[in-house]
Amino acid sequence: MSVSLSVIPLNLLYKNLPCICFAIDPKGRLITSSKFTLEKLGYVFSELLDQYFWKITAPEDEAVIHNILSFYQSSNTLEITTEQELTLITTAGVRIATLLKFVLITDGNSYKFIQVTGIEMVNSVQNLPSLTRIAENNHNSLVLAATIFEQAAIGMAICSLEGDFLEVNQKYADILGYSVAELLNQSCQNVTHAQSLSEDIIMRQKLLAGALINGYLEKRYVRKDGHVIWGALNITLLKDETGQHRGFIKACEDITERKQIEAAFHQQTQKERLINKIAQRIRQSLHLEDILSITVREVRSFLSSDRVVIYYFDSDESGEVLVESVGSPEFSILGAVINDPCFNKLSAGAYRQGRISQVTNIEKDIIAPCYRQMLRDLQVKANLVVPILVSKSEEILTPEIEILSSNSIIDNPSPEVPKDQSHDLWGLLVAHQCTSPRQWQESEVQLLQQLATQLAIAIQQAQLYTKLENLNQELSGMAWSDGLTQIANRRRFDQYLQVEWQRLARDQAPLTLILCDIDQFKFYNDYYGHLSGDLCLQQVARAIKQVTKRPADLAARYGGEELAVILPNTSLKGGIKVANEIQRAIAKLEIPHIRSTVHPFITLSIGIASQIPQRSQPPEYLINQADQLLYEAKKAGRNRLCWQE
Repeated sequence: MSVSLSVIPLNLLYKNLPCICFAIDPKGRLITSSKFTLEKLGYVFSELLDQYFWKITAPEDEAVIHNILSFYQSSNTLEITTEQELTLITTAGVRIATLLKFVLITDGNSYKFIQVTGIEMVNSVQNLPSLTRIAENNHNSLVLAATIFEQAAIGMAICSLEGDFLEVNQKYADILGYSVAELLNQSCQNVTHAQSLSEDIIMRQKLLAGALINGYLEKRYVRKDGHVIWGALNITLLKDETGQHRGFIKACEDITERKQIEAAFHQQTQKERLINKIAQRIRQSLHLEDILSITVREVRSFLSSDRVVIYYFDSDESGEVLVESVGSPEFSILGAVINDPCFNKLSAGAYRQGRISQVTNIEKDIIAPCYRQMLRDLQVKANLVVPILVSKSEEILTPEIEILSSNSIIDNPSPEVPKDQSHDLWGLLVAHQCTSPRQWQESEVQLLQQLATQLAIAIQQAQLYTKLENLNQELSGMAWSDGLTQIANRRRFDQYLQVEWQRLARDQAPLTLILCDIDQFKFYNDYYGHLSGDLCLQQVARAIKQVTKRPADLAARYGGEELAVILPNTSLKGGIKVANEIQRAIAKLEIPHIRSTVHPFITLSIGIASQIPQRSQPPEYLINQADQLLYEAKKAGRNRLCWQE
C-alpha cells in the first residue's frame, strides 16, 4: 500500500515521531510537548503547561535561552533555524546533554510559536522509548508534525511496507548524499549495504509480526558516492486510527565516526593483546620454535593476510623459511630457501640498519626487476618486511621508528653504509598478501615492528640460555647435580626456588611445588638391599624428570627418598596435572615392592602447594605447606595426592 504525507494524518505522524519535540511561545512558555519528552524528563503535561522553558534546563543555560528568545521576538522572518547545545534536567536531577533545533513558524493565522526538536548528544537514537506512545496536543498539532519532520535534528523518513521511500527530510538525504528528490526514487534496499540487508529485512518482519514495538539497528548504508557509512536506525510501524499498517517511520543518525573510533580501539586492543601474549610467552618459555610459531599465527590472524613467515639467515646470508602461517595450503613455502639476487646488493644494508620495507603493489610500485620477479615466483602481490636484529651484546636493538618505502630500500640503496658490527641480521618477519595488492596501515607496520623487537628478545634469550646451559654443564654440572639420581641436588633446589620466588613475586605469577616420597622405602632397602634401593631411586628420579618437560621446570632430589618438582608460572590445577602424570609414570615402571603394605609395586605419596609468592614471605613458607600436605597424603593411606585449594 502506498502512503505519503499527503494522505497520512499529520497528527498520526506526530504521534510516531521518534525524537524530543515541544513548542514554546515567543516569551518562552511551553504550549505543547510530546509524551516522549515528558517521560524523558519525568513530568506530566499539566506541570509544564505555561511554564517557562528554562524550568527544565540547567541554570547556566538560562541566559542562552533568553538570547535565543530575544532574537526570535525581534525577527519577522519565518523558518529561521538555530541550533544550540543545552542541558535538560529531569525531575530526578539527571542532566541530559541535548542538541536542540529552534525554528520560528506560524499556524497560518499569524500566530507565531517556536518549534523545538532535539536529540541526546550520546546514544540519542538507541535510548528512545516506545515511539507509539508519543502524546499529541490538539493546538497546532498538524503544523507541528510537518515541521518536526522537516526540521528534525536527525534523519527521518517514511517508507512503504514494501520498502520504498515515500517521504524523507533533508537531514536523511544529507546523510546518504542524495537530494530529497533523488532519494524518493530509491528504495531502502538500494541504499543498504549488502551485508546489512538481511538484518534490515528481519527487523521489518518482526515489527509486522508484532514481535517488536520499536526496532533499533546499527546498519551500513551505501552513499551516492559509493562510500560506506554506518547509521543508527530507529524504526517503528506506522498505523492508522483503525490499527491498519500504513508503512514504517525511520529515524537515522550517522554514527560512522563512532564506529571508526570503536574499530580503531578494537584494533589497538587486539594489537596490545597480541604483543602481551607474545611477551608473556617469552617470559614463560625458552622454546624458541613455539614462540616463533605462535607469532606468525597470531600476526596473520590480526592482519587477515594470506601468509606470514619468519625467514632465518645463516652466517653466509643464505637461509630458509623457518616457520609460517598460511590462509590456504597453496601459499605454503615452509622450508623454502629463497634466492634473492637483489638482497646483498640492494637491501641487506638497509635491513641491518633496522629499516622496514613496504610493497603495496608489486606491479605498480617502483622496485628492482629482480626483486619483482622473486615476489611473483612466491605468488606475492604485496608485502611488509621487518628485520629481526639481535644484538651481539646483551642489549636488544629496536628497529628504527623511521619507516621507509620499498623504493628507498630497493632502488635507492646506500652501499657505502658499512655493516653495523654491533648487531646481527638474524632474520625477517614478513607478511604477504597473495590474492591482491594491499595498502599497509601504520598500525600494522608498528605491530610488526614491536613484535620484531619481542622476537629479538626471545631469540637472544634462547641463545643466552643455550650458552648458559652449556657453560653450566661444563663448569657447574657436578655442583648442581645429585650424584646418584643425576637430577638437581638440594643445593640447586634451594637456589632455584629462591630465584623463582623473587621473580614471580615481582611478576605476581603462581609458583607450584610438588614434594614426593617413595612409600615405605626403608622396608624396600631392608628387603632388597641398598644397591637395589639406589637403582630404584634412579628409576623414579628419571621418570619424574621425563614428566617435567618445560625448560623452566626443575626436578630435584630433596633428601633421602624424597624428590621435589618446582613449577614456575604454574597454577594449582597445573601442578595437580603434573603430579598425576608422575603417578602414572611411576606405575608404568612396575618396580616390585613385596614388603609394601600399600601396593605390590613402588608408589609415591605426593603433596602439592601453590601460591603467588609475596616479598613479605620466605620461600620456606611454600616448602612447609607442601611438606604438611605430603604428611597428610601419608596419613590418609599413602599412594595418593594431597593439596589444598
